Amino acid sequence: MCCETPRHHHHQFASGGKDCCGPVIFRRFHSKKERLEMLEKYKEELEGELEGLKEEIARLGK
Repeated sequence: MCCETPRHHHHQFASGGKDCCGPVIFRRFHSKKERLEMLEKYKEELEGELEGLKEEIARLGK
């Protein structure tokens, strides 16, 4: 079962023929350090998006 949101769901296969549900960008980097850096950047982007949504909700609630 895929744990990613539909926006990031990819029906592509990783090596070994296993279905990969993660964002495609994370599969390009092989070292743990590079993956961690990409995940941290992705997390920051999501947190920024969340903050913007919270502000919009607060604005609409007034």
